[in-house]
Amino acid sequence: GGPCVNGGCTPKKLMHQSSLIGELINEDARHFGWVSPASAAAAEGEGEAAPPQNVHQWDTMRSEVQSYIKGLNFKYKVSLRDAKVKYVNGLGEFAGEHQMKITTFKGKAKTPKEEIVTFARALVATGGRPPAPPCPGGGAAHPPGGP
Repeated sequence: GGPCVNGGCTPKKLMHQSSLIGELINEDARHFGWVSPASAAAAEGEGEAAPPQNVHQWDTMRSEVQSYIKGLNFKYKVSLRDAKVKYVNGLGEFAGEHQMKITTFKGKAKTPKEEIVTFARALVATGGRPPAPPCPGGGAAHPPGGP
């Protein structure tokens, strides 16, 4: 998935969509004939205008966004597998014209394991991270993929 899918563009767009839905439900829907029982009673003079009945549940939204992202990552891995692409998450350096030394980190101790792989074609996704901006508070900045 990468930083955009896992911690940047995609989750932020889903959260923005959530806020738009909340605004539509709680503010705009009444202009199109949608009313909650509380707002209908207030409109008929049987009480004061009540706050919207719909409230946002951060934990539910967060869980749903995370589930969506996990689903995207799974689909990406399946697509790669179906195309007979070997996906390796590690640090790599070319060891020859058609060879790469890959270091992966396994287990809780993150023990490094090196392996030489041979390939006809390679796609290298660098996974670069921007440096912290050189300004007051810059050290607190995080790249889209998280700290």
